[in-house]
Amino acid sequence: RYLIVWHPHGFLAWSAMFILSRFAVLGHPHGSEWFAMVAPVLFRIPIISEALMLVNGRGVDKRVVESYLSKGKSIALQPGGMKEQMASRHDQEQAIFPANLGFIRMALKYGMDLLPVYIFNENQTFKRMEGSDAVTKWIYDKTGFGVPMLTGRFGAP
Repeated sequence: RYLIVWHPHGFLAWSAMFILSRFAVLGHPHGSEWFAMVAPVLFRIPIISEALMLVNGRGVDKRVVESYLSKGKSIALQPGGMKEQMASRHDQEQAIFPANLGFIRMALKYGMDLLPVYIFNENQTFKRMEGSDAVTKWIYDKTGFGVPMLTGRFGAP
């Protein structure tokens, strides 16, 4: 029974979707399946919501988290969440922890072992477009969804 805590969130959390999701369903590294807690707004997007459910994604809501922990289910979450995503930089590794550390209190309350995970180079997958912070913040304020403006290889959007 683990509470898996991984960093960094990265611009789009590709590792979470494409690598860790396979581990969640197969029960790696501890032998039983676990559930990744993701932003609830993602479940409002058709196709993405179905894909998340197929790979054990669940909305990171206090009731949902406590429900899984009370049943002895292992979960994974990213404590930095949207703040970490919005602060991600391609030229710097960083992890952001919330001030209240509620995930640690929940782990103690339900007798879960903390399993820290750090995904190196998650921030280097994409490069944030210079000068796009205001647009990104506006989208986040209006929708609750972080959509950083990014470029990929060779500057392609």
